[in-house]
Amino acid sequence: MKARRIKAHRRVAPKSRRSSTAKSPRVEKERAEIPKRWIWHYEKLSSLRERLIEERKERLHEAAQPLETHSMSPADSATDEFDHELALSRLSVDQDALYEVEAAMNRILRGKYGICEQTGKPIPASRLKVLPWTRYCTEVATRLERAGAIAPAHLGRLGRARHESDGD
Repeated sequence: MKARRIKAHRRVAPKSRRSSTAKSPRVEKERAEIPKRWIWHYEKLSSLRERLIEERKERLHEAAQPLETHSMSPADSATDEFDHELALSRLSVDQDALYEVEAAMNRILRGKYGICEQTGKPIPASRLKVLPWTRYCTEVATRLERAGAIAPAHLGRLGRARHESDGD
């Protein structure tokens, strides 16, 4: 007779009853370790991380859709295949962006944020405000981009800074 494993389930309140301002103990501990000068950056990166995770879920759903090869014209089939490949490509880009954002958050927690990884010099605050995930000062990033060692900094397509429901 096989022994049955009983899984302990953590009781979680329905989403609608959870407080949106409540933070997990891990998040509170991390926040306590953040130097005051980097709190804005950490919160911005955290918000960006959440958005990227949501977009990644959407891309995974798009990429997981089966291709219907039968009963379609060759043109429709090619279009569907192109859309599928595009979804996979966007998923890869989203994953790279998520990696950079999480790496920047870890640099904040380790006390290495805001320092160029190549020169060891401080990265200007204005650059960190625009590209909070950056690893390099402007001169180094430009040189590496020209050499093809890194891609130009961006996190996906341009869009609105606020959603329609945000009241604008």
